[in-house]
Amino acid sequence: MSTTGAVDEGGQLLLKLDNDSIVTLKNLKYQIFCTGSALLGCGSSAPGLDLSFGIYKDHLDMLLSHKIVKVRIYLTSGYVEDEVKKSLEISLEMK
Repeated sequence: MSTTGAVDEGGQLLLKLDNDSIVTLKNLKYQIFCTGSALLGCGSSAPGLDLSFGIYKDHLDMLLSHKIVKVRIYLTSGYVEDEVKKSLEISLEMK
């Protein structure tokens, strides 16, 4: 990922699940990112994004039932895509 960039309002986040389904979420507001904006203690040299997405109930149900295995996010300059390592596959839980 480049050291600076942006995600448009309506920019898409695609989450591929372990059943090959794709959940598409849309960013709620324009967001700029740069080196030093990493979240969750990743370090000040890592780029980070602070995005907000609305989610439909059917998408939430899919995310609660399956692991996320691949992620793609559309930036103003293209997209970034990567597979989630097996050891980091994401499962969501409702509490």
